[in-house]
Amino acid sequence: IGGMGRLKNNRGVSTIEMAIVLIVLLLMVFGITEFGRAFYQYNTLAKTIRDGGRYIIKQSNLPGEIANAKNLVVYGNSTGTGAPLLSGLTTGKVAIVYTGAIPQYITVRIQGYQFQSLVPGIIPFTVNLSPEITMPYLFSP
Repeated sequence: IGGMGRLKNNRGVSTIEMAIVLIVLLLMVFGITEFGRAFYQYNTLAKTIRDGGRYIIKQSNLPGEIANAKNLVVYGNSTGTGAPLLSGLTTGKVAIVYTGAIPQYITVRIQGYQFQSLVPGIIPFTVNLSPEITMPYLFSP
């Protein structure tokens, strides 16, 4: 009889230990998943600003083509049609800056894009992603 009581107590302890380990493992899985999503979104932003930069450095009418370059960054096309490549990304968050009357360099950056966790109640992970690229202006008048 004494041996059977200890066995029941051990089962209860094992259940509590498993619950604690399961919570820790689930938090790790959610954390890794959210980090992967943030990394994916940052890489997508970095690729789109490179595409926008490559587009704008080849244009002769620089001020007139900035809107098209912003559309390329956000929508993947210069016409601005379709859905944004990332949720929450708008042309207002894309900045294209050039220096001088005859630009030497053009900088394309994302400002104010915020990554939000899918499970904010479990993993409260929010971060501003703001990649930037500077390229030499290739068009020679």
